[in-house]
Amino acid sequence: MSPDFPLRIIFDDGETAVIASPEELVAEIDTIDSTDPRNGVWIRDVNDRTVRLRMRGGMVELIEVSL
Repeated sequence: MSPDFPLRIIFDDGETAVIASPEELVAEIDTIDSTDPRNGVWIRDVNDRTVRLRMRGGMVELIEVSL
C-alpha cells in the first residue's frame, strides 16, 4: 500500500522534516532508510500511518505503508 503525502520524517534527535510530494522526496532526499531501527528515523504519512522508505543515491528502492 502506498503512503499518502505529505510525509513527516522524524529523526532520533527530535528534528522533523515534512515532504509534501513524491517530487519533493526525490529532489530533497539522497539517502534514507527507515526499515532499519538502528538508523533512528521514523516516517509517518498524512494519515499517521508508519511508512517504510529506503532511498539510495536519490533513487527510491522501497516505499510502502507498514501494516
